Amino acid sequence: MAWGASFLLCALPWLLTAAAAPARFADFPPRGLTQELWSSPQHWAIMAAVAVLFEPVTWLIHKHVMHGGLWCVHEDHHADTAYTRPELYKNDFFPLVFAVPSSAVACWVLAGLGARARAGARRRARAR
Repeated sequence: MAWGASFLLCALPWLLTAAAAPARFADFPPRGLTQELWSSPQHWAIMAAVAVLFEPVTWLIHKHVMHGGLWCVHEDHHADTAYTRPELYKNDFFPLVFAVPSSAVACWVLAGLGARARAGARRRARAR
């Protein structure tokens, strides 16, 4: 049940965006995009850079946030009975805090909503 709730929360931005703007997903993914990404050295370089650069960030977050001020949320992860029951634990809050926003951003970027919002902001700035 816990993994289902997490999955649903990560899928929620995709479902809401698809419901609000179905035309954005009519030809999704565009033909050839998957092959283009998998064969692109730039794509692999970006993925490697993100993995290498984000690892120290996650270590710092774990050490200073989870074992610091938010220990009361994280401590059930270290309990002897951790994850022996199927329900959500307090520690499950952390992946959701990171996964839901990143899923939403990925959805909106792939749907082209980020560029549309920036273009609207530029038009409003020029109108002033």
